[in-house]
Amino acid sequence: MKLFPFIRGAIVALGLQLMGAAYAEPVSTGQVLPTLPIHDQHERPWQVTHNTRLLILATNRAASGVLQNLLNTQDKNFLHSRQAVYAADLSRMPGLITRSFALPALRELAYPVGIVMNGQLLKDWPRHDKAITLLWLNKGTLERIEFAQDDTQLRHALGL
Repeated sequence: MKLFPFIRGAIVALGLQLMGAAYAEPVSTGQVLPTLPIHDQHERPWQVTHNTRLLILATNRAASGVLQNLLNTQDKNFLHSRQAVYAADLSRMPGLITRSFALPALRELAYPVGIVMNGQLLKDWPRHDKAITLLWLNKGTLERIEFAQDDTQLRHALGL
């Protein structure tokens, strides 16, 4: 059967991919930050560029609330002026809630928010419960990781 070698090859390739994913190292300082293939709240491509100095990552509702409260008091170009980007992990939120409430609310914001819908993308990324993760970068390489659990800690981390 001519199809059998193709199927066998596909199974081997899939197995190698799964093994690679299983042994992926956690994101840590000194590494080039992995690419996040995501879009913003307006479904436009979103990315961390070579010039990005700070990736602010909110992985839960409490962290998003603290971050958005602060950003909403700043100039609409606050993130851009600091070479910073913001991504929100919505992967654990039920799809109906995401589509009906979270995304419409995010579309009202004056700044772009990268939306993570696939939790596997961030499974090896640093995070703390109820904390905002701040990933400081230099030309794409992760230099420092900080966590902020409240407005005071976030303001301090951002130099406000």
